[in-house]
Amino acid sequence: MKSLSLSMIGDFFDYEMKIVPFLRRMPNLTELTLDIYSKRLTSIIGGKQIHDDIIVHMSQLQTFNFHVTTESVLSQAIQNLTKEDVQRTFTNVKYENADCILVKNNVLVTCHVFSLPFMFDRLRCIDSTFPSITFQRVTFLELYDSTSLTFEVFVRIARCFPVLKIFHFCSLKPLLMSRNELEFDDDQQESYSAIEFPYLTSLQIYYSDPYYVQLFLTKAKIRLPHLEKLTVGYNFFVAATNNFTRKTTRNTCANVKMLHIDEINECSTELYNYFPIAAFCFDRIHNFLGDAQPNFFD
Repeated sequence: MKSLSLSMIGDFFDYEMKIVPFLRRMPNLTELTLDIYSKRLTSIIGGKQIHDDIIVHMSQLQTFNFHVTTESVLSQAIQNLTKEDVQRTFTNVKYENADCILVKNNVLVTCHVFSLPFMFDRLRCIDSTFPSITFQRVTFLELYDSTSLTFEVFVRIARCFPVLKIFHFCSLKPLLMSRNELEFDDDQQESYSAIEFPYLTSLQIYYSDPYYVQLFLTKAKIRLPHLEKLTVGYNFFVAATNNFTRKTTRNTCANVKMLHIDEINECSTELYNYFPIAAFCFDRIHNFLGDAQPNFFD
């Protein structure tokens, strides 16, 4: 075998005792694509470990595309870890053309290390510190942040993820945009710079300031021409649309084909009118952060 593509979601044992020994039995590989998500206790997987565990055992390797994500409990050993520390692990390593994303909260550290250009279509659990490079193949993105975000962050997302189709988003801190900037209609659109996600079909917003919901549904700020599925908490949505009376968010909602909101006791006629062609799903929203995650940002 000369070429191998391998994906894994597992823990420390799976990586150390299964993946590494398996790859070491393939010294003649010339092309390797590796996508790993590993949960560990007190450490992250960096460039030196990838080199020592894998690369040094493959003398014929010519092409190595990798995305290795480590999710680790925040401990004293890594609480002061920086992005620069992670990047230095690729110094004097054969495949130095790499970058990283380091996400910290009060409980977990999530570290992504990846080769450039990024060759994968999914990117989970990042924050707004992602590098300003083009993720040309990413169609599925999960982003959560513990800080208040500006409109410029979403400009960067639209620019860096040009083919994005599914976007999951969470930020517990308020949007840094004045109410007046959100409260203009489509007739005023030419006075403002709108961004567009031309391929986005599914948007899910969790535990976020209602102004984020309003921002995404205000066509004069963010255009979502192919949005088909919207997932949002009911109370957040009521606030974002001013109890289904806000005109600036109505146009985007009118084209949605599937609305998923959490369970409510009674559904108003105004909600159905706001989504005239949508099918409705009233069920608990299973967020990508896990039930306990919002407390991480306290």
